[in-house]
Amino acid sequence: MGALDTADIVITTGGTGPSGVDYVYEVTKSLNPRIYIRGLRMRPGRPTGLAILSNNKVIINLSGHPISALNAMTVVVKEVIKRLAGVKVDIAEPRVMARLVRGTLGDEEVARQYRVRVRRVGNEYVIEELPRQGSSLTHTLLMINGLVFTRKGQIIREGDYVEALLLREPPRE
Repeated sequence: MGALDTADIVITTGGTGPSGVDYVYEVTKSLNPRIYIRGLRMRPGRPTGLAILSNNKVIINLSGHPISALNAMTVVVKEVIKRLAGVKVDIAEPRVMARLVRGTLGDEEVARQYRVRVRRVGNEYVIEELPRQGSSLTHTLLMINGLVFTRKGQIIREGDYVEALLLREPPRE
């Protein structure tokens, strides 16, 4: 029995991307989806694809890069599952407002996810951007404890406050 026979959502990872040969795209397209979005304006995770079949089953194609897949899971997959389940409110997540103390976050062209270090200084949370943000740099997950998501065109500068999703409890200083 195939995954599409037993599940409402099928998630693939790897094999999709900007190369000349994209097997995941070819296979997904062969299912004649009603809607197929190939590639999203976000980084990391630009190769993410989303297909809705005639029977309302959903296929989500994730990049094989772990950081890209993480971003697509937190931004796209979570929202698709909420909509299919009829959930109207957000699930509580550990988020804090934090002041950017180093770096600039944001992009004029695409939505972005940034890996950040969150610290608690007195009564305030502060964040620092990691200098290298490549989607294949999985070791950076050991160095961070938070994620910041920006919309297309949103720029956060030193001193600005931004919402950070906590992955681990921030250290106190």
